[in-house]
Amino acid sequence: MPAMQMSQLDTLGAAPADAGRSRWKLLVQHERFPLACALAGVALWWALSCALHPGVIVDELDHFAVIRELREGTSPLAREMPMPLTYHWLARAVLWPWEPPLWGVRALSALLSSGGLFIFDAAARRENARRPAPAGEAGPSLWHWAFLPLLFPYSALVYTEPLALTAVAVALYGRARGQAWLAAAAMLGSCLVRQSHVVWLAFFCLWELVEAWPRLGRGMARWLGLVRAGLPYGLAAAVMIALFVSRGSLSFSNLPNNDAGFNPGQFCVLGAFVLLLWAPVWVARGPLAAAACAAAVRARPLTSGLGLAVGVPLAAWGGLRFANLNEWNWLPEFVGNWLLIWMDRHAALATAIILADAAALGLLLWLGRPQQARLLLGALLFFTLIYLAPQNLIDPRYFVVPVALAHWLVRLSAAESRLLGVWYGGLSVAMAVVVLLGGMW
Repeated sequence: MPAMQMSQLDTLGAAPADAGRSRWKLLVQHERFPLACALAGVALWWALSCALHPGVIVDELDHFAVIRELREGTSPLAREMPMPLTYHWLARAVLWPWEPPLWGVRALSALLSSGGLFIFDAAARRENARRPAPAGEAGPSLWHWAFLPLLFPYSALVYTEPLALTAVAVALYGRARGQAWLAAAAMLGSCLVRQSHVVWLAFFCLWELVEAWPRLGRGMARWLGLVRAGLPYGLAAAVMIALFVSRGSLSFSNLPNNDAGFNPGQFCVLGAFVLLLWAPVWVARGPLAAAACAAAVRARPLTSGLGLAVGVPLAAWGGLRFANLNEWNWLPEFVGNWLLIWMDRHAALATAIILADAAALGLLLWLGRPQQARLLLGALLFFTLIYLAPQNLIDPRYFVVPVALAHWLVRLSAAESRLLGVWYGGLSVAMAVVVLLGGMW
């Protein structure tokens, strides 16, 4: 065959392939592509969970039982639930008058999660338009919300997280649009699902005040402006305070395991998850972090040496004294409990984890220092410590809101943001397998 004819055939064969790649590239770059993937992920997870694990999974046992009991108008099991029954009454109302099957309640959770995805997508696009990230950086991303490994396993299960986090997404939308009343009302709704979210209501109030401060003039006008800015959140907080006073407790449960109590293991697990979740960022910035650490040691050798001389023995003492305090944190079906069980049994591992937690804190401070929102990030860390301090039960679900808010505030490079999205997707798939085998975070 002549060479010219061969060349023409090669061109004809390459054209469809080039056209296919071009269409795929346009599809991936479409602004709605992340939302479509996120919605497909929730739908697929709902289908897989119902098909491969049609029975209740871990805490679904209690939540599903309460929803079924509420059909009769009351629920003896409700007295053991540590949170208000907002999610359960919603499920009961939506599925009335049928006897709700498990797959039906899971479908409701999936719909709530999908609504949250739509709202967060609109909030993120609004925020990125309002405050564009500098060249080469990325703002809030739907990928990090939709496939956050701490949240994704609950997105189509009978848990309160889909409703509570959808309310937080509405609050972020209100913040992005400058609608404080909407944000405050949404956070109140979140608190009525998980009453511990009152801490995040306070954080949103501080966020509003910090952003309002430069616009409020001086003197008495500034203070009156702060009162007006914080009023919506103050009214929401008043509702929650009245609720707590009326019940005489912060917890809605009559079980002692749900009582408030300080558990130092919270901070050990938090540090481990900081290192795990943002591992791609730490790896990518590892050389810079090491150089910054070396420069700090050279600049203050005596202080650094004293810190090591005091810190390492303290970590060893903490490792020897570590105890897994809550009996529910001994249940092996929860992945988050594995670390606590091993730390309780092996003092050397406990010491290593405590030292790793100190490193995680240093990395967070180092990452936050050059950020434009460093004041809010510092406040977020402070509120996270306040939020965790009275939680006797250690549960990685408690980290969902602070991690999600950190993603909203932190500016990473575009490459780091994409890599983190891929990492989250892999971790979510791994956790989906664990859940289908009967486990959970």
